[in-house]
Amino acid sequence: MPYIQRQTLTSIKASEQKLLEKSNEKILASSIDNFLWEIRLKYGLTKLMEKVDQTQCIYEFLNVNEYSHQQVFSFLSREENKDYRIFLGCFYQHGIGTIADCEKARFHFGQSVEAGDKLGPIFLRNCLESEEFADPTNTKKQTILSLEKKDLSVYEEANKDNFFIYGVTQIFTKSLERSEKGFLEKAIRLFLKNINLTPEMAFKILLNNPNISNHRCLLGDFHKFGIGIVPDLNMAFREYMIAAQAGNPFAQAIIGNCFLNGDGCSRHESQAFFWLALSVQGGSNWGKWGLGRCYAKGFGVTKDEQKGLEWYIKSAESGMALSQWKLGRCYETGSGVEKDNNKAFYWYQKSAETGNAIAIYHLAKCYQKGRSVEKDPSMAFSLYKRAAEEENPAAQRRLAYCYERGYGTTQDLQLALECYKESAKNGDAVGQYHLANFYRKGGEIPVDGVKAFYWYRKSSRIDEHGQKRLGSCYEHGVGISRDVHEALWLYYKAHTNGCKHACDGVFGLFRLRF
Repeated sequence: MPYIQRQTLTSIKASEQKLLEKSNEKILASSIDNFLWEIRLKYGLTKLMEKVDQTQCIYEFLNVNEYSHQQVFSFLSREENKDYRIFLGCFYQHGIGTIADCEKARFHFGQSVEAGDKLGPIFLRNCLESEEFADPTNTKKQTILSLEKKDLSVYEEANKDNFFIYGVTQIFTKSLERSEKGFLEKAIRLFLKNINLTPEMAFKILLNNPNISNHRCLLGDFHKFGIGIVPDLNMAFREYMIAAQAGNPFAQAIIGNCFLNGDGCSRHESQAFFWLALSVQGGSNWGKWGLGRCYAKGFGVTKDEQKGLEWYIKSAESGMALSQWKLGRCYETGSGVEKDNNKAFYWYQKSAETGNAIAIYHLAKCYQKGRSVEKDPSMAFSLYKRAAEEENPAAQRRLAYCYERGYGTTQDLQLALECYKESAKNGDAVGQYHLANFYRKGGEIPVDGVKAFYWYRKSSRIDEHGQKRLGSCYEHGVGISRDVHEALWLYYKAHTNGCKHACDGVFGLFRLRF
């Protein structure tokens, strides 16, 4: 078990506990809240670079916005935030959120100079000339700390357009990492709500700033989701194409997926492969995922499951949650690789840790079925609940099952019914079948043949058991006029699709007729 052996039992338990603690949270909302915190901080620091007396402004900015000095220092210390190294030097120089250290201050100011920061030489010179690096009784510092809180909303209000563009661009980039259906639209809408900007105004701001390719991608997203304008997939495709032709690798990957799915254009597999391959040259993880899909399914290229797997691995190792989940599915089903439940579990867990709902759902199934981990009904229930809160219809149906049978939780038929309703409304055929059963049998709700027929018919488009039950409705006239010929056809259809008990309905009809 090479993948499992890389983790100690302690680290696995810690990961399980971490997932369990998050089960009652709205993962999307909390992750966006943290992300908005970083956006506001980065934007504020960017504006501080324009100030002459930065030392005073830093204290003022932190205190007015009630930022924890230690938290901001920790943020600045991350490798990915090295663009703000000049502030890290200030924090060391003046002992903000850490112990003052003039040598470390000099080091970071020097790094700033080497990186070409315009203000780097000024700060380095001042640091070298100063003899007061961190005196807790320093009069000037005490004066700064005792400043009355002022309304510094000018940082945002004076440049509200720029703040919106900066923030929404960061969200766009984050969505490419998160790679989860619905994340981008929800994140943008929540962001607009947080900064008190109407969708119409936001769309207008983007429309007035069309020369940056990422802004074109966002314009496409606004058209696609109907944010501030009527939804229009054709206009969305147009904006994506402008950005793609300008060389934006993210837009090229989006265009590739549009051609694969026929979103705003005619479906064209060869064009899809072309744009996805082009996006990979620019380093797009979405492109790697798309190429994996093309090779695995034979879209625009000769089918090669092994190559498909290789691209999924490249994308997954780069941190793309969707590819991590897909790689888990490949190992679970043996698609392009030998079946390996241990590796499947490993990749489901990696993807689930990012908040990916479909990966959380499959991880829950591992705990329910005991695949590469001991069966744990409570853990399975918690994970199903977490995925269901992200509106995953299959997880909503499994959660309903848990409530219906008392699996991993206390039995509650009313909650089971509500979960089946949510699953059915979100298009899960099996959930629709179970909801129809509730209406057919009654109990928690009054018997309603019309609604039972309605949901069996919905389910029958995919589910063979729904087809069998729909046949029964026609046979006995439940929610519809009796029609023996239609019943016979549906029984036959259910049988050919694998429903073992469909023949019982056929025999019943023949007994009635002969």
